[in-house]
Formats: sequence, structure tokens, C-alpha cells
Amino acid sequence: LDWIAMKALAKQPAERYATPMELAHDISRHLAFEPVAARPPSPVYRLRRFVRKHRTAFVAASVLLIAITTLSALATVQSARAARESARAEREAAVAAETAEFLIGIFGTSRPYYKRGDRQSVRQMLDAAVNTIRSDLDDQPVMQARLLHAVGDALRRERKREKARPLLEEARTLLAEQLGAGDPMTERVTETLARVHLFSGRPREAERMLASILERRVEELGEDDPRTLLARLNLGVALRTTGRNEEAVPLLERAIAGLERHDGDHEMPILTARNHLASALMDLRRYESARVLLTELVDVLPKALGQRDSETMIARYNMGCVLANLGEKKAAIAHLE
Repeated sequence: LDWIAMKALAKQPAERYATPMELAHDISRHLAFEPVAARPPSPVYRLRRFVRKHRTAFVAASVLLIAITTLSALATVQSARAARESARAEREAAVAAETAEFLIGIFGTSRPYYKRGDRQSVRQMLDAAVNTIRSDLDDQPVMQARLLHAVGDALRRERKREKARPLLEEARTLLAEQLGAGDPMTERVTETLARVHLFSGRPREAERMLASILERRVEELGEDDPRTLLARLNLGVALRTTGRNEEAVPLLERAIAGLERHDGDHEMPILTARNHLASALMDLRRYESARVLLTELVDVLPKALGQRDSETMIARYNMGCVLANLGEKKAAIAHLE
């Protein structure tokens, strides 16, 4: 009966009985112990009334709740990313320590039949190291891969690229299986393998690898992360090496500008990148732009690396060629001599 009275006296016309007949029918149903049309307000109705009464406070509370939820989600994502980076750092430190001990075991043993400084002896030692790595570390694939990479890179530096390539491919496969293709260790091996391909008649394969690394780093780390900038730099150098200077120049310029913001303008990767950029500009006959870069390089590189370092000599040779093309013969000769 209370519900019938409340419905009849409701403030809002839409909530009252539409006609006296409806009220009479509800009273008759009550007297006959039948369900009545009047009901207590539903939860939805109560909520709607509350929101209407406290509209400003409700909107403010909603905005605050959304902000807290968003910040909480961002914090969770950042925390997860930090945890992954920490785990990677710990894993790399552990592998590095084990690697050092293993290398001491391989190369620290006295081998009188190896002559100091003999290239053939060094290659024999590397071959022996590969056999030991494969036999002794079969149950430690990450460490095995890291050591195979070290040997493969040493052979690459000795220009034994065809011997280096299978070792690097093996290391890359092991790391991709254990850590994933996007792990920093895997990507370092991929970059080394790309350098081997680049100078072994497989430039397209090198470019594909380096472009894949760049794409992944842009997606995961963003455009301005130093690792992304180095990936862009590596791809630019690869394109420059194969003579695709029009494509290389914007990549190198963008990478150099980003790295300068992070590290200053005299860090070694930046100086090397400027040398590559100057070479590309020179090949495109943009001599004045190349001259601006080389003027600083021929001053800075001898101090940083020495007079006879290859980067210093490349910069001087390029400067000589640029000056000769600009008609400054005497100045050109001074650099070329």
C-alpha cells in the first residue's frame, strides 16, 4: 500500500498513475492480494536521479577515475618494460661473466706451437675455439651463440667472410630460438651478419636485415631512441656502400642529427657517420655540403684516432677530391699528399 501511495504522490508526472482508473485498479489488486503496478524505484532509476542531482560532482569524479585508470595502465606498461630491460641486463651480465671464464680456458692455456703474431696461428686457434664451443656448450645455447658470434666477427675482421658467415648464421638461429628475433643480442649478431653479406656480394640481404631491425626498433623504442638512431645509421651506411646515395643521405642526416642530441657531436659513431655522409654527398656532386662536413672531420679525426687511421685518411682523401672539384687545386694536393 505504501508503494501505491508513493506512486500516486510522485513529484514527476511521468512517475504517477496516468489516470484515476489506474490508481483504482492498483488498489483493487492490493485488496485482492494480487501484484500491484507500483514498485519501489529500481537501482537504475536511483542512479539516474542521483547523477541528475549531483551532476558536477559526478562528472569530476568520472574524469578523475578515467585519469587514474589511464595512469595506472601506463605505469603498468612502463613497469613491465623496465622489468624486461632489467632481466635482459642481468642475463647479459651473467652470460658475459661465463663467456670471460670460458675464453680464459680456451686462450689462456699455454700453446707453444702458436707463434705470437702469426696470422695462421690465430686462425688455427679460432678453429680450435669453435670446436670447443660446440662440444662443451651444447647445453648452454645462449653462451654458445655469443661465443660463435665473437669468433665469426673476428674472422670477418680478418676478411675471412665465407668462414665467418656460417658461424654467424648459427649464432643468430640459436639466439632467435632462445631469446627471440628482437632481443638485443640477436640483433647484434644480425648486424654483424649483415656486414658480412654487404661485402660478400649479397647487399640486398644485408639491407633487408638492417631494415627489419630499424622497423622493429621504431615500433618498440620510438624514433628518437639511440638504438633506433644507430639502426638507421647502419642502414644508411649499407645503402651508401652499395652506391644508393640518394636513399642513404636522408637516413644518415636524420641519424646524425638524433645522435648529436643524445651524445654531442664528437662521439665516434657520429664522426664515422659524417665521413660516410660526406662520401655520399661527394658522389652526388654536392661538393659544398660535403666540404662543410669534411672541414671539421680533417681537424677532429687526427686528434681522436691518429694521423694514419683509416677514417682520418678517408676524410683527407675526400677533402682533396672535393677541393679539386671546386677548382682549389693547391689545397687539394695538400690533402691528397
